[in-house]
Amino acid sequence: MGWAEKLASGRYRAGYRIPGGEKRYIESSFTHKAAAERAASAAEQDARALGWRDPRAAERSWGNWCTEWLRGHYVERSTHSRTMSMIESRIMPKWGDTRLIDINRHEIRAWAIELQQAGLTATSAKRIIAAFSPSLSAAVDVGILKSNPAIGLRLNIPTNLSERVLSVKEQRHLFAGFAVEGAKPSAEAVALAARDQALVAVLLGAGPRWGEAVALMPEHVNRKQHTIRWRQAWDAHNRILAPYTKGKKRRTTPIAPWLMEIIEPLLDATERGHFIFTDVGGAPLDASNWRKRNWDPAVKRSRINDGAGERATIHTLRHTYATEQLEAGLSLAEIADLLGHASITTTERYAHRRSRVRAEAATAVKDPRLKPSKPKKKRKKDAAEEPELPANVIQFPSAG
Repeated sequence: MGWAEKLASGRYRAGYRIPGGEKRYIESSFTHKAAAERAASAAEQDARALGWRDPRAAERSWGNWCTEWLRGHYVERSTHSRTMSMIESRIMPKWGDTRLIDINRHEIRAWAIELQQAGLTATSAKRIIAAFSPSLSAAVDVGILKSNPAIGLRLNIPTNLSERVLSVKEQRHLFAGFAVEGAKPSAEAVALAARDQALVAVLLGAGPRWGEAVALMPEHVNRKQHTIRWRQAWDAHNRILAPYTKGKKRRTTPIAPWLMEIIEPLLDATERGHFIFTDVGGAPLDASNWRKRNWDPAVKRSRINDGAGERATIHTLRHTYATEQLEAGLSLAEIADLLGHASITTTERYAHRRSRVRAEAATAVKDPRLKPSKPKKKRKKDAAEEPELPANVIQFPSAG
């Protein structure tokens, strides 16, 4: 039963108890005792109603709520590890002591800019905010918040349209960068070079993610149909093999004869049920180690990063694959299927290149009124700029 208490000012405040017995008071005061009692009784009746939530709940800190939220937040093990990493390194330092009720859309937009100023890419900033949002949605579900301020938020984070894409010439030079050095290379060195060249060929010629590529087994390659079935992915962080790819979306990718020719020796040398691209211990190659010991030296030898602009990374091979599919005339929906994107929105990052394709299509037919110009003779200096590839490198085919 609610009650009224007289204040020093002569006015009355309304008191009531919430489920559990804790005392609460209505913020406003009343001139008459009867009015305070009526308000107190109404507040206590509301508190006993089914589905009632404590109005003070939103005053708790996000850090306090996060602990409770995580207990009932189930996701895949690999996703949980990434989420916890972002919570500990980025989200908790920013929002741990902030009251839930004080988290608003403006503050989240400002945070997105702060993350990029701290050196993160636009994509990384979006991922961190995406990891933050479910905790706020959960607070809405239990009645702590009225709405999630991170939902439908236009962050004005520009998509990086300058993603590096390798030209045919750069692809050839990169592939050559993995060639065995020395006049008399050992059998082990030749085998490692062949493995690395085959891995680059798969990443470039089929467009998988790293975890999908290193989880590849011989039985996933159909030699007759020239296809690769992507059915699993290696989670390096937890060192487990996930029986599905990102987004649980399985797919089959057609591959060119040249790619089949390059990987066939490895298929012959690998038993069914075993990984094709492994370290000396038989485990799938680690992206960080392979980048430092194999990728970076090969890129340096190929000199494809000598110019200004975006640096070529391992993921550049996937971007190159997607871009070449687009320029070959495939639709964004078709490319999304090839890449295993759960949503075509992810694939739309390549849409800006469609204008280039259309521009080339517009100029493909020449003006019939003009005489064809004679091709210029290649200068000796230009011819010398194309270095000879080592004799022991597997020739990487052109895009044609």
